[in-house]
Order: sequence, then structure tokens, then C-alpha cells
Amino acid sequence: MAAGKLETRTLNRILSLEWQGGDPSRQQSQLALFNEFLRRCALWSEALNWPTAHPIASDYPGHIVPDVRATPVNATLMQQTLRTLGKTSVYERMLLTHILNWSAIAESATVHSYGLPDLYEPVLLFYERGGWLNKSSQESEWEISGVVDRIDRSSTYHDLPSLEIDEALLDELDAAPHV
Repeated sequence: MAAGKLETRTLNRILSLEWQGGDPSRQQSQLALFNEFLRRCALWSEALNWPTAHPIASDYPGHIVPDVRATPVNATLMQQTLRTLGKTSVYERMLLTHILNWSAIAESATVHSYGLPDLYEPVLLFYERGGWLNKSSQESEWEISGVVDRIDRSSTYHDLPSLEIDEALLDELDAAPHV
């Protein structure tokens, strides 16, 4: 099966990511984008009646459309490239695999029937702005662009504020003085 246009665009976005240790000058927008991703995970887990879903570990695309994945050649190319770069954690590779698989189903009638925002666009932008993710040594704690925080089940993030994803707004977040 040939890859669709969205899958090809997503693969190219992933392959063009720079894994040079992150961009601390964009930490505020990275954290805002990651929070928007968590908020969207809550929306999707509720719509799917999946209270145990986890933002990083759970395979949302496989849960929604179990028999559709990114084409094997694209998945293999992405995995080999990310492993070769050596700057990605196993959790980032897992999440990026979910993103690529999402691109294979995102334009399907099944996904559109939920009427929810794209689940993975905020986290892909997080990575494009130099964000990074790794598991902390403490249970349920993660490093998100250098900030240690808990990441619990997706259902716990309903109360996070919605973020309008706009390049100028994200740049303003990064330019604002931090307390």
C-alpha cells in the first residue's frame, strides 16, 4: 500500500527534526505545546471511552483504526534515522511512531467522525521547536524540555487550558520574561 500525502508530509517533518539537545530559548512554547497535546489526549481518551490511556505509551491510532499503520518502508526509515541520530529516547521514538501511524488514519472517516482536533499536531510542533522528552528515574515522572513533571493517564488533563496554535503566539510566549 502506498503512503498517503499526509503520511509523506509527516515523515518528512519527522526526518527534518534537529536533535541537537533541544532549544532552551523556546522552552515556554515547547511546554505550552506539550500541555496542549496532553489536553487533546484527554479529549480523545474520553471520546474513545479509554480511561486508562497514557499520552506516551498508548497507541491511539491503533486503538481507533486497528488494521491501519504507516507504510512499513516509512516506519522503518523513520526508526533507522532516529536510532542513527542517537539523540532520541525510546519514548520519543515510540511517540513519533504513534505520530506517523496517526498520519495514516488522520484523514479517515472514522477519525473525522469524532470531530476532535488533530491529536498529535501539538507534539510534532513541540519537537519542531526543539522540544525533547525522556523518562525520569522516578515513577511517572518525565523530563519535558528540561522540566521534570508527572505524566499520568490521559483522562487527567481535561482542565488544561486550550492553546491556539499560532506561530506568532508561540514566539511571543518565548519572548516574554519568565518568572
